[in-house]
Amino acid sequence: IKSGIEIPPGSILFEDPPAHDLHRGLLARVFTPRKMNAIDPKVREFCARSLDPHVGSGGFDFIRDLGAQMPMRTIGMLLGIPEEDQEAIRDRIDQGMHLSADGMPDREANVSTTMGDGFEEYIEWRSTHPSDDLMTELLNAEFEDETGEMRKLSRQEVLSYVGLLAAAGNETTTRLVGWTGKVLAEHPEQRAELVADRSLIPGAIEELLRFEAPSPVQARYVTKDVE
Repeated sequence: IKSGIEIPPGSILFEDPPAHDLHRGLLARVFTPRKMNAIDPKVREFCARSLDPHVGSGGFDFIRDLGAQMPMRTIGMLLGIPEEDQEAIRDRIDQGMHLSADGMPDREANVSTTMGDGFEEYIEWRSTHPSDDLMTELLNAEFEDETGEMRKLSRQEVLSYVGLLAAAGNETTTRLVGWTGKVLAEHPEQRAELVADRSLIPGAIEELLRFEAPSPVQARYVTKDVE
């Protein structure tokens, strides 16, 4: 929180209104319920592809074989990143999240992740080869900014959005999958309830997000005294 990193525009994790409201509103236009429901079969396919090889094997690594696979494929598909590049991008993002022995992040790698470094070529390609993906939508989105000007996002803003979405889509979802396995293993009676009644799963996910927050490393200054 006192690292002095200059945060580029569009990094909504670190913004306050009115800029936050505008930038978050743009994401709300991209992540519509219709679009998210439409990818459900694909996400199930990613899960099956990750788990099928381990059927009958006697066990698997919950993070390496599922948690680090399905989120990477999902956010890569949404952004429009070629499948053959998705794993390398995930590994680069992971490096940017690593903490050193003294508990501090790698500043250079962290700034690189925040700025969306590594996505420039994809964005340039999409600017002349539009597709049905989030990158294309971000490039074409028109909005009224905090000055009242109607405009499109700058290249740096698109880069920041893509970097944020790629990191959040990989890191936090992988952590959620991992914590879900750990917490349910520690509370078998709760797991039995979910097995018996699948309709409880959406509420369980919300509770797991509260109980074991998957991204505990962000910090914010509050704008007024609170209890």
